[in-house]
Amino acid sequence: MKLITLLPLAALSSAFVIPDEVVMSNIARESPENQKFVFDKVPSKSQVVSEFKTRFSKLVDTSKDAVDDTADIAEDASQGTREKAHETFFELKDWADQAMANTEQAVEDLGHHGNRGHHCHKPNLTIYELVSKSKFFTKLAALINEYPDLVTILNGTVANYTLLYVLD
Repeated sequence: MKLITLLPLAALSSAFVIPDEVVMSNIARESPENQKFVFDKVPSKSQVVSEFKTRFSKLVDTSKDAVDDTADIAEDASQGTREKAHETFFELKDWADQAMANTEQAVEDLGHHGNRGHHCHKPNLTIYELVSKSKFFTKLAALINEYPDLVTILNGTVANYTLLYVLD
């Protein structure tokens, strides 16, 4: 029984190999002169400063290029936006001028004298009569004529109605 406890030690002792003298003499011995210390591999202060300056100047040049490219892109986009805004403004102005001219003509056709805010007399017509007689509301008149009950309401004088519609 006591031998069983020694059995793992037998396996451990067979794992140790002791080389003979010939093998040991062929192993190169390192002398303290050949050994390099970790501090020998660390660069000097001047090397670190020089490497830092080189990398920093590359970083600055790259950053300048990126900033210049970004500024060029922003300037191009700004110019395009400015031109489009001017173009849109003038198109909108032309549209508004045309709409104003059409509205003034419609007011004159409805019996007003073109005086904005000053009505010499109120028209004595119903909404349906005004719409059906005007050349500016032909599409609206055609649409209203499709619904006889709407014609009756807009042609009546029982109540006052306000109708908002864009010119044809």
